[in-house]
Amino acid sequence: MRLPGSLRFVLLACTTLAFAIGAGRPALGQRSVGTDARAFEMGEELVYEAEFSKAVLRKLDIADFRFTAIRMTSRDSRGAPSSSLRLTGDVATKGFFSKLFNLRVHQHIESSVDPAAFSVLLTNKLDEQGKRVRVSEAVFDRTAGRITWTERDPNHPQQQPRIATASFGGTIQDTVSAIYFLRVQP
Repeated sequence: MRLPGSLRFVLLACTTLAFAIGAGRPALGQRSVGTDARAFEMGEELVYEAEFSKAVLRKLDIADFRFTAIRMTSRDSRGAPSSSLRLTGDVATKGFFSKLFNLRVHQHIESSVDPAAFSVLLTNKLDEQGKRVRVSEAVFDRTAGRITWTERDPNHPQQQPRIATASFGGTIQDTVSAIYFLRVQP
């Protein structure tokens, strides 16, 4: 049975993150902080290398995960200064399994996060799976409690974008902001 590329990537990413989180070892330069502190270092880069480490499959590379956090300052509609966090995640397959399954996947995700509520405001994603490329944007309107998701195919710019909306309540996370949210938990 052949799984669709996106499903294979999701399964691969979830398995890899489960191994990375389950290992219980902090990444180089990573430290535990309280939920109030949000004290991860601005501009730092977290790098996780996913590999098999058991039995016959020992030392087989699967993927690289890279995460960065930057504080952005701007002016709101009234001219008052406002700040947000830009959290970036980059995932790329590599090594043996990439060659075995002829699976080349790259995802680049940029999330704008409200630092006070630690809730995502905007997510931009580039998803490359071989020749298939998708660009998507998710806008989280906390006041209205609505998310609007738009996906485009840059290989076919004349094609209509896919648009979906949904309701939500409370704080909400995307993939990258959830990783940083978990990181600041005691």
